[in-house]
Amino acid sequence: MNRRGALGLAALTALAYLPAWRAGIIWNDPDYITRAPLRSLTGLGQIWTKLGATEQYYPLLHSAFWVEFHFWGASALGYHLFNVALHATSVVLLAGLLSALFARKWPTPPGAPAWTEQAAWIGAALFAVHPVMAESVIWISEQKNTLSLVFYLWAARQYLRFAFLNSRRGYWQGLLLFLAALLSKTVTATLGPALLVMLWWAGEPLWPSAKARAAKWQIGWLAPWLLLGAVAGVFSAWVERTYVGASGADFTLNFVERTLLAARIPWFYLGKLFWPADLVFFYPHWTIDAHAVDNWLWLAATAGLTVILAFLARRSRGPLAVWLLFLGGLFPTLGYFNVFAFVYSYVADHWNYLSSLPVFAGAGWALVFLTRRWPAAARGLAAGALIAVLAARTWQEGAPYRDLVRFYTHIIYRNPGAWMAENNLANIEIDAQRYPEAVRYLDASLQARPNAPVQLYNRGLAQHRLDHLAAAQSDLTAALRAEPAFALARLELARVDNDVGAAGLSSGRLQAALDQFLAAVKLDPKLAVAWANIGHTLIAGNRPGAAIRPLEEALLLQSDFPEAENDLGKVFTMLGRPREAIPHFEAALHLRPDYPDAQRNLASARGGQ
Repeated sequence: MNRRGALGLAALTALAYLPAWRAGIIWNDPDYITRAPLRSLTGLGQIWTKLGATEQYYPLLHSAFWVEFHFWGASALGYHLFNVALHATSVVLLAGLLSALFARKWPTPPGAPAWTEQAAWIGAALFAVHPVMAESVIWISEQKNTLSLVFYLWAARQYLRFAFLNSRRGYWQGLLLFLAALLSKTVTATLGPALLVMLWWAGEPLWPSAKARAAKWQIGWLAPWLLLGAVAGVFSAWVERTYVGASGADFTLNFVERTLLAARIPWFYLGKLFWPADLVFFYPHWTIDAHAVDNWLWLAATAGLTVILAFLARRSRGPLAVWLLFLGGLFPTLGYFNVFAFVYSYVADHWNYLSSLPVFAGAGWALVFLTRRWPAAARGLAAGALIAVLAARTWQEGAPYRDLVRFYTHIIYRNPGAWMAENNLANIEIDAQRYPEAVRYLDASLQARPNAPVQLYNRGLAQHRLDHLAAAQSDLTAALRAEPAFALARLELARVDNDVGAAGLSSGRLQAALDQFLAAVKLDPKLAVAWANIGHTLIAGNRPGAAIRPLEEALLLQSDFPEAENDLGKVFTMLGRPREAIPHFEAALHLRPDYPDAQRNLASARGGQ
């Protein structure tokens, strides 16, 4: 791949992703953009040493986010441009890798057209502009895909330098780059087996034999890569279960059901690669039933195609190599390991990012091989037309990422049963204090996923704001029945049952409210709002001395908490210590200048000095 070709591929990628410049911050992006507690050098250390400090244990990825935050803060544009740059880098690396592989298997005679270069360029260009890739490139959180793939392809390139040119430096550089890929996203653990398939296709000896010197057979040299990938994969699966939450009732498929799921998933992804229509962020959630005939047909099709390609491999190894590389790239998300996002769907476009590479490689090879007798201009025109159509579709896929409302509305349009999108739209309406609209979205979400605790909590919260106390109590009780350790639901239920701020509450009701709030902090000791409500309840029960500690705890957990500052000021006023009360009222007004209760309390405290 010459410099001009590399620049052309990078420019093509940038052009296809121009809509990414206007994209915003969506869904769980705030979990990846470095949070305030981790922005210091100490926080950077925690990214590497503390499990649970970040969304997933991908320390190199989160270190990259840490550096990026110090360049452009929370501005979405910087993250999107960097993602596009990473994707363009992978496109160029892919072209170089394919060129090396194709030249090994398909050497070009002197004076003949450079078919290997053309096939590599077309395969990489298809990857660059294919709309299925848009989710990985435009979604900030999926920098784990774009960053890890750069290291993955670079590591593969260095190992092939070792395998083809006997470059020991290439071997060790490749191993370090593979480690970097694993620390960015562990789906790259499949690189070791992928290299074995590539080398088998290229005709390199894999096992010791009379013809293969010890320095040449590859399985021995790749053993550390295979071991490192296996360890990283097992560790990542444990983190997904333990820290991310990939366990429980949503992950109860047995082995047979998981096998049926694994057989169906590749056909879904192949369909989207060859006909990228109706792409959506949340696809419908399948029901895997071992008694359904169609599930077994997918298994028969997968097994049958593998057998046919294995038989044909006597004449040409290419199709089987593409199929095995495709399945291998998908293996971590085929269903044998729990992935938290299975709660929403068993398939997602960003899981097809790495696994799609062999399909594009095969498509580039096939297009050039089938048109090898065509004039170069005709072949270029055909390839250019296909690339242009795919690039136009990628432009279209970028539009919904501009803002959250457009993003979730587009998901619901493509998948009316997307309960998470309905719930998240409801959260937006709650934040905007449009509670009737929030209830409408939550009704739709609960229709698709009845008895979901988060949606029940959100609807109970909205009903409470509408003063529909019976409905709120019913929803919050149901949320706690579904998830007894749901601290926020217990907290909100206590607010519904006991209007703590109202005068004239009986001591029995105050004690009931206090018990509920204490139960909430027992479930989640870091829930600042629960500590604040304990203090508020104690004030209502005329126990100001006991309210100091919980209010101070709330402020320790959340420094920007005007209600807790105001209540702590009330405590010192009730104790006859107005000088100590004034700084807290002033702090409450600094955080919320239009806070009438704090304004009145401050004036009263100053008058009482």
